[in-house]
Amino acid sequence: MPHWVELESRRGTWTTALAAALAMAAPGLAQQSDPAPPVLEPETQPVMETEPELNLVHRERWTLQFEPSIWAPALGGDIRLPGGTGTADVENLGVDDPEITPFGELTFRHNKLTFAFSGFGFSLDETATPASGGSVGGVTIPAGGPASVDFDLFSAQGTVGWRVIEHTVSPETAPQSVTLSLDVYGGVRGYDMDINIASGANSSGGSDGWVEPIIGAKFTADIMENFTLDLAVDGGFMPFGDHSSSSLDIIVGLQWQPTNNLGLQFGWRQIVMDLRDGDGSDELKFNGALAGIYGSVVFRF
Repeated sequence: MPHWVELESRRGTWTTALAAALAMAAPGLAQQSDPAPPVLEPETQPVMETEPELNLVHRERWTLQFEPSIWAPALGGDIRLPGGTGTADVENLGVDDPEITPFGELTFRHNKLTFAFSGFGFSLDETATPASGGSVGGVTIPAGGPASVDFDLFSAQGTVGWRVIEHTVSPETAPQSVTLSLDVYGGVRGYDMDINIASGANSSGGSDGWVEPIIGAKFTADIMENFTLDLAVDGGFMPFGDHSSSSLDIIVGLQWQPTNNLGLQFGWRQIVMDLRDGDGSDELKFNGALAGIYGSVVFRF
């Protein structure tokens, strides 16, 4: 065999062997050069608890409640005017019918703290036909009258309160959740009274003002969904010799709240007062009460 033929034959054999070796090593080289990508765990995002922060903001902010009301109280009690020692009974005079009277309340609340301002204005101007005759302030009023009676009483008060109890009865022990709360408060209440009684050519009258400290408590119960029952009771007393005052005020109401910002309330209010100034025949006195139903619209902000 010629020498160049033998070299070509050996070259073909080496080429075939090298190709076979590369084919066998290829999977291993591929495995080493292209490793499988690692499995990445999903990144866990922190949970943002925003609800407590929102509740905290809600608790920290001030709230405002405005409650304009129409009250229909009847006047009752005894009246004494300077100029005599006689006393006129309101019921005997026949001027004890209910009178439309505006009153309202403005309340600021911050958590358990409250500031409240309220007032009313009662005005009566009627011709009396007394069931029996009598005398008041030196004015003689015959049975059947007539007599003119003007009675104006305005009152305003301001208080600071604190919620001492707030408890929710869970549905496990009641048909539904009921929230009970109790606020105590103190402040001042003022009165401005003007009375005039006339019969024939004679008349007598008097006017004065009083300021007294008051303390009280308000009980509130969310008795069912959108319905709230509340009861407020307070009293005042200021003994200033022959210029003194005392009072007891009771307000009970049932409120329906169709929305968070609007409510309708109906109830009963009775305030008993003893307002005195002077002594003997110079005494101006009203020892009586205003009592009747009321209705109001409640705005919350």
